[in-house]
Amino acid sequence: MKTGLKINHRYYSYEDLIEFSESKIRAAETENWEVAVFEFIRYWLDDQPFIEQKTSGTTGSPKTIRLKKSQMIHSALQTCEYFGIDQSKNCFLCIPVEYIGGKMMVVRAAVSGANLLYVKPSQNPFRTVKEKLDFSAITPYQLRQSIDDLQGRSENETIIVGGGPVLPALEKEVVHLSTRIFSTYGMTETSSHIAVRRINGAQPSNSFRVLGDTTISTDDEDCLIIENSSLFEGLLKTRDVVQVLDQKRFRWLGRRDNVINSGGVKHHPEALEAELEKFIPGEFAISSRPHRALGEELVLVIEGEPWTEEAEAELRESLRSHFHKFQMPKGILYLREFPRTPNGKLLRKALRILH
Repeated sequence: MKTGLKINHRYYSYEDLIEFSESKIRAAETENWEVAVFEFIRYWLDDQPFIEQKTSGTTGSPKTIRLKKSQMIHSALQTCEYFGIDQSKNCFLCIPVEYIGGKMMVVRAAVSGANLLYVKPSQNPFRTVKEKLDFSAITPYQLRQSIDDLQGRSENETIIVGGGPVLPALEKEVVHLSTRIFSTYGMTETSSHIAVRRINGAQPSNSFRVLGDTTISTDDEDCLIIENSSLFEGLLKTRDVVQVLDQKRFRWLGRRDNVINSGGVKHHPEALEAELEKFIPGEFAISSRPHRALGEELVLVIEGEPWTEEAEAELRESLRSHFHKFQMPKGILYLREFPRTPNGKLLRKALRILH
């Protein structure tokens, strides 16, 4: 792709960008994370019509797929149009460029003419950056760690949050922030997000709005089907159970692969976890274990050291007063550390084996 790019307020033409990228890659003082940024820029500028990208491995082993650069450009244009990203804006790259979310921040800057600011990925990338950050992409974990440093930032700044669901407790913590914050829905196969949901401000939303010319429907199992010939070929059938509200809006309920069938009652662990957040500080998950009569029964798994008997008894009492008996976890288990993918997503199948 023969294009230029503005980096840290300096514009590089196509030829200059190739030379600059090569010099950064070769420089002994360039750290690995920065080498990855310029290696992607170099791949983006070559004559290949596609890039190779690993999927996250949330629901199975990671695999390498090919994404057409033309599809990535279309995705970037949809985002830039929706959020008003143009040559007057700053795009802030603070997540690893190895993942599709990081790569797409570079592409968005390239197609819009925006200035690309980049820093080493960290828990709280906003701590040392005082410049106006018109458009940023972060993970839920980074959002949680950045709340204090987002206080007082401009209401004209926008943050999109991807790589995993934003849980209700986190939404409550950021609802008062001036910066516009959106949860995103998408995957590697769609070149990042295809839908967004405002999670703070005066009118946060509980449904995702589809961007551009993407259309949505569901199959017989209420799993989302996505169609957009500019992003991928054919229909993309997901394993995400949703409620379609209209042609452009849907509510995400959980992963079909994660459904727990206990005695004929189907439970979405993500929905139960959203309710449990008010009772449990720290990390936890709803899982299951085999049961002779029910097939499987619900269990609550808490990450870290076991609670005291008194604290656990208080938790059980709170759960009994809040949940229907069919929703009640039949056991409370503890695991020192949850299995996760490299970008922090919980591996639920591995969790079932470990507990």
